[in-house]
Amino acid sequence: MGQQIDYYLSSISPFTYLGHARLLQTAADAGANIRYLPIRLGPVFTASGAKPLNERPQPRRDYRLVELERWSKKRARP
Repeated sequence: MGQQIDYYLSSISPFTYLGHARLLQTAADAGANIRYLPIRLGPVFTASGAKPLNERPQPRRDYRLVELERWSKKRARP
């Protein structure tokens, strides 16, 4: 049996969308199987002390949009 990648993902995260194709290609190149493990981010935020997006300070929300734009260009995704 080949290598296995445990892929924890949130289907509502734009970062999941931006990284998904790259992960699939990397796994295929390595001959690895992907085990999809969907998670809900709310409980993760609660357990880690992080705040949900709508409770974060505005500058942090603004910077998140900058990062999404940057990664969209890097991954050539709309």
